[in-house]
Amino acid sequence: MKKINIFFLVLCCLSFFGCEEDDKVTMLDFSNIVAPELEKVLPENFVITETTNLNDEVGYVLWEKGEYGYAASVTYTVQADIHGGTFEEPVELVSSTTDRAVITAKMLNNAAMAYTIESKPLTLDLRLKAVVSSTGGDGTAVPVVYSKVKTFTFTPYIAEVPVKDALYIVGGALYGWGNDKANVGKDLQPMFAADSKPGEKIYTYTGFFKSGSGGFKIITQAGNWDTCYAYKGAGLMGANNDGGDFPAPAADGYYTLTVNLADLTYTMVPYAEGATAKTYATIGVIGDATPTGWDSDTDMVETLPHIWVIQKINLIAGKTIKYRANNDWADNWGVGTTTNNIPFGVSSNGGDNFPIEKGGEYLLVLNDLTKHYMIIRTEKLP
Repeated sequence: MKKINIFFLVLCCLSFFGCEEDDKVTMLDFSNIVAPELEKVLPENFVITETTNLNDEVGYVLWEKGEYGYAASVTYTVQADIHGGTFEEPVELVSSTTDRAVITAKMLNNAAMAYTIESKPLTLDLRLKAVVSSTGGDGTAVPVVYSKVKTFTFTPYIAEVPVKDALYIVGGALYGWGNDKANVGKDLQPMFAADSKPGEKIYTYTGFFKSGSGGFKIITQAGNWDTCYAYKGAGLMGANNDGGDFPAPAADGYYTLTVNLADLTYTMVPYAEGATAKTYATIGVIGDATPTGWDSDTDMVETLPHIWVIQKINLIAGKTIKYRANNDWADNWGVGTTTNNIPFGVSSNGGDNFPIEKGGEYLLVLNDLTKHYMIIRTEKLP
């Protein structure tokens, strides 16, 4: 019996010393971590075009792995920022647990769209973010480390951002019934909108309407009656010319017409402020995007009371414009509160200059009652 007790005592002692050995914690020295080194980004100066398959592999990012003093399980993520940026909100391209990652055209293009809206050479700063999935021996998380930055230049393909289509009013209640492109800005009065988002189907027009003049219709394409919106009864309209002419108001005066193309409804309410609104001798556009730069205004034509139009003006890409009254800065209008501000929006007095992203011939319109504007390339006019 004593032999058995002695045997169990020995086993307990061995177990105790074994547990004590297991409980010893291996402490890691995080100060000795060596960050990964970004070596190559291939290919440099790659050009993405309209015909490029965005899923194609176009190159690699290669790096020297980080060192942790033990066999750490590390995930490396390639991060991008605009050249000279601070990586406060980097774009993450791709992750890998090896020493390289495949780059596709789509990854590059998606990164570019965070920093540019043009298809031109772009330089990004790239770095590696190294994250260890396990903790240190004492349960503390292993610090995230980053490589030094490497620059990379390529040319993305940025397709034109879709925007809301132009819409017109035509009819004797405003100007006339001339439904052709030469009449855009005259008989075909452009309608306005609060922003340029294509999903927002609400348009508006505030101006002087004449009574007893045969009414009006809403035109989607100059010269085409078949696709216009027509009157279907009080507050209702029909697509594809399904209906008659919208009735003119009972009395001459200023009204706000609002149409909703999504549910085919409309409202027309008096705009009392119109009768006493401030008037201007001239309104024009000025800016380094215009033919005369900041030296002088290009005057607009007041086609109807408070509605100012330039049917054709050549504007320079990468420059800016503003509307202003009476060749002076007392009343000038720039970008309002909407971020998607071309071609539609509501301007603000003293607002920032309107950026002209693409050069070419433009139609410019300003309603000085509501400060709605239109800035659109004539090739985009329906």
